[in-house]
Amino acid sequence: MALPKSHRPIQLIECLGKLVEKIVAHRITYDLSRYELMPFNQFGSRSNSSCLDTAMALTHNIHTAQDKNLVSSFLVVDIKGFFDHVDHDRLVAVLVYLGFPPEITGWVKSFLSERFVRVQVDDCVGDPHPQMVGAPQGSPVSPILACVYSSIVLTLLNRFPIYDKTGPDSIPVAPHALVNDYGFLACSHDLNTNIFTLRKTLDTAINILTRIGMKVDPTSATLCTSPGEGDPTPSVTTKTLPWSPNSTAKGSPSQPQLPSAGSASILTANSLSSTTSTLYL
Repeated sequence: MALPKSHRPIQLIECLGKLVEKIVAHRITYDLSRYELMPFNQFGSRSNSSCLDTAMALTHNIHTAQDKNLVSSFLVVDIKGFFDHVDHDRLVAVLVYLGFPPEITGWVKSFLSERFVRVQVDDCVGDPHPQMVGAPQGSPVSPILACVYSSIVLTLLNRFPIYDKTGPDSIPVAPHALVNDYGFLACSHDLNTNIFTLRKTLDTAINILTRIGMKVDPTSATLCTSPGEGDPTPSVTTKTLPWSPNSTAKGSPSQPQLPSAGSASILTANSLSSTTSTLYL
């Protein structure tokens, strides 16, 4: 039997309503692309971009690192309940900050307000409950609104790149996103350095998500590693990383530890710098 948390409310409306939502979604997507309001490394829910573009960009970066005999490590995580944790007031504030006209921001505010959810099991229908947070799944406009809402994660990671500062040729961690699936690529001369920079990157991402009411799915973290050119080890190794949010990081900046089963050495939460904190709307 499926767990209760596996179920999500979906939106059921007339076809004409979905047509209006599709028009608004197209308008928002067009403006985001024309005025470059969405981070370039968010490949989902935008014009002329798809999952294939994400894979091509990642493959190119990994091949470039291999040509330089660097070890590449890619950490993949999933934002839990991506649509369910969109705060309505903050979303409208973000749209206003980005410069969208009152017609669009007013429509979005009206679209998200006074929504109710009912649970039906067979012929039994529950009482309506107000939905104060979240964008309705099944709506054409929800994916792009949720991407706009969470774009602060990529914006801050692009503006304040994270890298190992021990060497003059350090390469910043490259974040990638496809709607609610986030990935972080670290390249260096050894795997331990990658683990260290990925830990710092994920610490930052988790803190940003926490501030906007979102969090990482603890069962989704996966680490993939590709060695440099000429390395005798297998080309790609993958490891799922179970973790507990209350665990403490192991190791130190000088001796980062590899993750192991039951370990949360990558997924720990530290406070953001005051400079980063001031950028929230």
